[in-house]
Amino acid sequence: MPPFRDGATSAPLPRASELTPPPEPQPPTSAKTTNAYKTFRLSVSGLSVKPNSQRVKELVGSALRCSDEQVNVCSIATDPVVPKRIMATLEFTTIPESLSRFSKESKHKVTVDGCYLVFDDHFLGLTALTDPEDERAIDVVAVSGLNGHPFGSFKTRGGNWMWLRDGLRQDVPGSRVLTYGLNTELIDSKSSENIIDLGRQCREALFSISSATNKPLVLVGHSLGGIILREVYETPMMFL
Repeated sequence: MPPFRDGATSAPLPRASELTPPPEPQPPTSAKTTNAYKTFRLSVSGLSVKPNSQRVKELVGSALRCSDEQVNVCSIATDPVVPKRIMATLEFTTIPESLSRFSKESKHKVTVDGCYLVFDDHFLGLTALTDPEDERAIDVVAVSGLNGHPFGSFKTRGGNWMWLRDGLRQDVPGSRVLTYGLNTELIDSKSSENIIDLGRQCREALFSISSATNKPLVLVGHSLGGIILREVYETPMMFL
């Protein structure tokens, strides 16, 4: 049986009118407040158990030489490909200097207390945003548009509320929610070959998380991300 199938969930998906609405965005009042709108991704290896928010704050504070009060841990989830690794989304009241100089697709790597921490703000590849509290019923993977940001495209404009992370897990209990970020090196050209390559990479990423389970998969395409998902399904033999 192919890992991708049109399986039914244990409960019907909510109607649009039933979804959790985002809070009203507030205009930034200072540079410090504006910094709070920027989200970073953190990957941590070397932990024996899944950490709580305070433990993540301590690791981040040691790695970036900042206080715990500067760090807001917005989510903690298990890496979908490497179960012994965790992924977190972070925001800062004031962005640490080591994270303020990111170039395109760069990463900041630090070893602290026997743990290997990797920070980035590009969110390329798969990012786990939520772990269901009970048994997982479905996987939801969102793909942003070709000119969008894998995380920011689903975030409130001028705010830090992110629909997939902060709303969907309440609306669809039992879902594991992930984003998939496109390789921007292939987006510079508009040739059809690049779209095919992007679709192939997305297929491979989805296969890596679905081959070991038979859970239904819900794909969400934002803007031109739908074209990538079309490529995913145009070669169904890849899933056999």
